[in-house]
Amino acid sequence: RPVIGHPYHPLPLPDGGVLLVYGYRHAPFGIRARVLDDECTDFAGPEIILREDGLGGDLGYPWSTLLPDGRVLVTYYFYGGDGIRHIAGTVLAP
Repeated sequence: RPVIGHPYHPLPLPDGGVLLVYGYRHAPFGIRARVLDDECTDFAGPEIILREDGLGGDLGYPWSTLLPDGRVLVTYYFYGGDGIRHIAGTVLAP
């Protein structure tokens, strides 16, 4: 399997690629992403680890959006080291 995680959220990028973000519900628990081709068939690129500090598999449901300056905001449900379940976000540079 090229991507281990769920659920997924694809975001079309200005360069024609697709940012695929997903919850990673296996140790180390967290949020991950990959940049795919426009057809979402090329999974050869590296996996991007956004977070790997989750306390367990109760996390994920990511959603991403392109910001006006070209960065990407990825928001997600998270259960981290403080033991509090919350919505968090990570900003990715272009």
